[in-house]
Amino acid sequence: MPSLQVNDIELYYESHGAGDPLVLIGGLGLSVADMRTLIELRAQFQASGSYDATARLGEITQPTLIVHGRADRIAPLALAREMHNAIPGSRLARLGGGHLISLLPQRQRQFVATVLAFLPPSKPPAAA
Repeated sequence: MPSLQVNDIELYYESHGAGDPLVLIGGLGLSVADMRTLIELRAQFQASGSYDATARLGEITQPTLIVHGRADRIAPLALAREMHNAIPGSRLARLGGGHLISLLPQRQRQFVATVLAFLPPSKPPAAA
């Protein structure tokens, strides 16, 4: 990772295509490895934000549950409905909460209950 020394401050930078480079300031408790991880995460977010497989949703043949938080401001309900309409036989469940509701402790019970209700009942293992 390239770096510059400016007034006793070490700057690490990396460019990804057009636009301003990402600049991280050394000496703030982050190691070079931590800074590389941040750069990699930023690049992944940029890549995933531009990837669109909407045209292929109709190819999904497995039972599909789409879980959407009613207060989600990052992924609009219109996108969840678009996925639901494009995936044959899918189910759309709207739960209280926002984005990443499965990770929030106060919403996990609701999320797990919704997923368990969607899954087929498990069968006991066959006797040997």
